[in-house]
Amino acid sequence: MFQTWNIPRKIKSNVSDLEHYPENKIECSRSGLHRETSGVLTAPLPSEAPANGPYPGSSLVLHSQRLIPHSSLTLDICFSPELLPLYDLRGRVAVVVDVLRATSAIVTALAQGVTHLVPVSEVAACQAMAAQGYLTAAERDGRQVAGVDLGNSPFGYLDGVVAVRGRAVAITTTNGTRALHLARAADTVVLGAFLNLGAVAGFLRRQQKDVVVVCAGWKGDFCLEDTLFGGALAQHLAPDFNTTDSDATLAALDLWQAARPDVAGYLLKSAHVRRLNSLEAHQDMAFCVRQDVYDVVPVYSEGKIRIN
Repeated sequence: MFQTWNIPRKIKSNVSDLEHYPENKIECSRSGLHRETSGVLTAPLPSEAPANGPYPGSSLVLHSQRLIPHSSLTLDICFSPELLPLYDLRGRVAVVVDVLRATSAIVTALAQGVTHLVPVSEVAACQAMAAQGYLTAAERDGRQVAGVDLGNSPFGYLDGVVAVRGRAVAITTTNGTRALHLARAADTVVLGAFLNLGAVAGFLRRQQKDVVVVCAGWKGDFCLEDTLFGGALAQHLAPDFNTTDSDATLAALDLWQAARPDVAGYLLKSAHVRRLNSLEAHQDMAFCVRQDVYDVVPVYSEGKIRIN
């Protein structure tokens, strides 16, 4: 007994042999998964499978439900800066994301009239730039460093305590500024956050280059919120970009689908949100997961972050 699904012409799944056949099929039988010379795949069909469609137990069929029109442009996701040596950034656009909170704060700063920001590695280097007229923003382990103007919260650029419009800012953070420096090999480096998600997606479509999302993580570890941004961006860009060839992108898409109905609620279980809550920064998370608040795309070039 066979159960067959037709795949339309020029539609691509994660199985590479299914490209460019006029009438490809996925065929399921009880005899086990095998490949035929006609380009047909067969997979076991359990007795409880419906007569007219896919069944929950088949990973092959689950992937076939994500079929997208073929695109030569790719979107990949690097879950941690520690993994960046495995990625060739040349000729690509790197989207650096640190949802909680560096890139969210930088997007907010530029939207509030900051002229540009200079990311630096060390607190001392940041503080020294005050002599050149820069506002200073420094954070370590989630806390604002003593003796600087701002920390890593987007509210620092919104609450009016520090006048930021028309000023330049020197900034150093635990994770985000490090990821920016490590991504410099890319042709273009932009900063992404949920706050400017749609603007970044539009920018990437216009660039027509392969994309790598660089998640800042937490001290080299995987971070849930940055990965969710990667999944949300991948969803925005499909079908203009191929989002099915990378396991990292597929995983991020799955996580995004799970979190999408209530992103803030989903992130309550995450380590970084628990860390912020312990610092009584509850409002930061709720603000940073808001989508499309600002129509700005920060670009990091020649040592400075400016609006594109």
